[in-house]
Formats: sequence, structure tokens, C-alpha cells
Amino acid sequence: MHDNDPKYVAKICRNYLLQLEENSNVKIMEWPPQSPDLNRIEKLWDHLNETKKTMSKVRKAYGKFYNRRRT
Repeated sequence: MHDNDPKYVAKICRNYLLQLEENSNVKIMEWPPQSPDLNRIEKLWDHLNETKKTMSKVRKAYGKFYNRRRT
């Protein structure tokens, strides 16, 4: 399984993978390029971005509350 990264689609790599598939019971799976399903770090980045958005909303709401109480 690979994600069509350029280093895997080089002619020498493609030939090697095709030979491996023909000569053994290894099955080469096709996946879309840079699939987030294969890359765990993408899920982490998504989680961090969502957390950042949530924290920004919390800070903004707290700022409004704090400013109302000061006046």
C-alpha cells in the first residue's frame, strides 16, 4: 500500500512493486495521493486545529464576560 507519493511512482519502484506482486502473494493497493486515511498525523493536525478554534471561541467569550463585569 502506498499513496502515490512520487518516490513510489518512479519507474524503478513501479517495476519492483509489479514484480513483487507477480512473484508472491503481495497485493498492491491503490490509494489516492496523500490520503489522510493513511496518515495518522493528519488526524492529529485536524484535532489540534479544532481545539485551537474552540479555545479561540472560549477566550473571546471570556473576554466579553470579563469586560462586562469590569464596567
